[in-house]
Amino acid sequence: MNCAIRILICFLFLSSSLAFADQQEKPVSKMPLVHLRAEAVSEIANDLMIVRLEAMEKGKDTAKLADIVNSKMKKAISLARKLNDVQIKTTNYRTSQWWEKGKQKGWIVRQELVLKGRDMKALTQLLGKLQAFLHLNGMEFEPSREKVDEMQDNLIAKALQKFKQRADIVAHQFDFQGWRLKDVSISTSGRYPSPVPIYRAKMMVDTAESVTAPEVSPGMNQVKVSVSGSVALLK
Repeated sequence: MNCAIRILICFLFLSSSLAFADQQEKPVSKMPLVHLRAEAVSEIANDLMIVRLEAMEKGKDTAKLADIVNSKMKKAISLARKLNDVQIKTTNYRTSQWWEKGKQKGWIVRQELVLKGRDMKALTQLLGKLQAFLHLNGMEFEPSREKVDEMQDNLIAKALQKFKQRADIVAHQFDFQGWRLKDVSISTSGRYPSPVPIYRAKMMVDTAESVTAPEVSPGMNQVKVSVSGSVALLK
């Protein structure tokens, strides 16, 4: 291939490339975009009760301390298993040094018991028995997963309806014929535990089979659904 033909081919290739680039760079008309957000919120009753108790002993003989803690926990689990539909979980078993005024006095052995259930009356009565030999570390209330899911499904529909209504309002106010959805995201929140303040008493002496059951009020929680996205306004 001679030099003149090569130059001609290069020229034709360069010309077509420039034409394509020019075509790509031509301004394309775009529809105005509007970013919107809508929310739907509702209250939901807490139907789950979570109780945290602890067996704790301190002294110098770790084997003896562990035996006492183990016996208390075995007794507590045996009582808890008498209830229907209660979740039982043991956690945080540990042995640590016991210090006072900068000197090691001995050891502390402790283990935590977590109970969760819907029958709050039965659970508080059980709690009265367990507080005779265990420490109450905390109490929380929350809605069950099933109730939250059902509530969120209802709120999603309401939030989306609000989103569409706001898109209609914006399009009408700016004298557009309508709108087209470009993108949307949905976020949900809920099922936050509601803690109940717990007074940390001194170590109890195993002299009673039970103490007075605490009064509880599960209260409400909030479930929220947020919808955000953008719409293109149509002429």
